[in-house]
Amino acid sequence: MLNNIAIEYNPSSEYPLVSPFSPSEDFPEYLFKDISRSKNFVYQQVRNVLKQLGLDIENYNKPEWNPFGNLLLLVIRW
Repeated sequence: MLNNIAIEYNPSSEYPLVSPFSPSEDFPEYLFKDISRSKNFVYQQVRNVLKQLGLDIENYNKPEWNPFGNLLLLVIRW
């Protein structure tokens, strides 16, 4: 069971108003080619929280990064 806590706070960030709600940067783990033209701060913040929690940290910033892999395995075994 994870007992980590991570917070990413930026009062000026907001979710993009127009789809696609893709990242506005080309991240190695993001397999799709639809990069948002408007800045998507929320995507970056969620990504930062997953990193802070140490989820699949050994693969962070690599194409094989899968921060939810172990979490899904825990749910399936439960």
